[in-house]
Amino acid sequence: MHRKAVPFLAFSVILLLLHSQSSVCNRRKGHQYEQYYWNTRNSSSRSGEVREVFNWKQLDFEFPNEQMRGQAIQSGAFVEINSSMPLSLEADSTRLFVSAPRWRQGVPFTLTYLPLPGADPKRVPTQSSPRLKPYPNAEANRQGNCDGLTSVFRMSIDNCNRLWVVDTGRVGAQQLCPPQVIAFDLQTDAIVYRHRFSQESLLCNSQPTNIAVEYKAEAQCGRGNNLDAFLYVTDTLAYAIIVIDTSSGRSWRVSDKSMFPNPEAGSFNVQGVKFDLMDGILGLAIGPPRYYKNDRDLFYNPMTSFQHFWVRTSRLQNENATTPSNPQPFETFQTGQWKRNSQSAGCGISSSGVLFFGLVNQNALACWDTSKPYTAQNIAVLKKDDEKLQFLSTVVVDRMDRLWALSTRFQRFFTNSLNPEDVNFRIFSGTAAEAVRNTACYVPTLGEGPMRGWA
Repeated sequence: MHRKAVPFLAFSVILLLLHSQSSVCNRRKGHQYEQYYWNTRNSSSRSGEVREVFNWKQLDFEFPNEQMRGQAIQSGAFVEINSSMPLSLEADSTRLFVSAPRWRQGVPFTLTYLPLPGADPKRVPTQSSPRLKPYPNAEANRQGNCDGLTSVFRMSIDNCNRLWVVDTGRVGAQQLCPPQVIAFDLQTDAIVYRHRFSQESLLCNSQPTNIAVEYKAEAQCGRGNNLDAFLYVTDTLAYAIIVIDTSSGRSWRVSDKSMFPNPEAGSFNVQGVKFDLMDGILGLAIGPPRYYKNDRDLFYNPMTSFQHFWVRTSRLQNENATTPSNPQPFETFQTGQWKRNSQSAGCGISSSGVLFFGLVNQNALACWDTSKPYTAQNIAVLKKDDEKLQFLSTVVVDRMDRLWALSTRFQRFFTNSLNPEDVNFRIFSGTAAEAVRNTACYVPTLGEGPMRGWA
């Protein structure tokens, strides 16, 4: 990775260190959820009710008590100005989860949540800048607790109501704890799975960042700790997908040229802030089981790229499929005909197979109906706002097909030009179906549309 200026050398080491997806949660007995005041608002946006629901000038956190808050500020465990930045989102029916990686000292909690009043996306908060609550608790987020959470990048809630998180184990440039994947049961908030990456599955410059989960056909979510699934984890800086078989504990790497950064996409310009960046595979979303029996498409994109790619998950599940003596067939990793004119970070997919993603250089939210060819006429820009949609780092669709998008002004955070008096972080929400109505991404009914014969 190369940068043209010294500030971006650190930027590259930490950056995508970054980036770097119902059975819904029942309220746990005895677990109290705070209720915000919510209103119903109409939207005139062509994107159909994609609205700003939370915003912050600076992230703030809720401590167990004010004494602990004061102690954290005094010790430097919580630095209130320009230390914390949200990176990713996920939601169940009652909570919105937000990660804040420890790129800098002073981030008290790396995995947090906000209570939600229910599944109706037309109800938006009047308390727009609430304090983020530690998940599952403050002790699990304590820096130095390697049995807890050190630095959470991205996460995914699966069909079995489990929250999977990728924890890099890094604080700044220091590898404080081993990188790991952890799964929480959202009914009990207990850890039900942990995988610490072996040295065999990582390279010297590896950086696990994102995750998608696919249960084996016979698993039916398993019982207790029997999580019979395949995990697909992006390695952003060593350009691969790490596949983990939870039943055996084995893991292996699958790499392809499509997971590498494209030098032609290496220059970014986000609202006048220019920088060079060469980071690989980051965006990750697993499609619905629409097209193939017992098989699915895994969509992905490098951060430094103008394209999206996809591969059938059955091709990734064979541990011996991609070796120097047995390479994958050329057609295994697919790409569309069209090249975007902007890079993209995180992406999410709806139950009807619509992929949502940000256009970083355009300050815009876009979509693609994956049942159609990846061409310019099948891509739609849903929302563009040069003030509010700067650097969409994450776009996800939850199990209720609610769309969530996070804008971060990431470009200013890492160039030390973030103004703490501006609104810097925003969360948007809406329904996936309404967001794409009357656009090229509109899918009338689930499963309707041509089979993707070119995949």
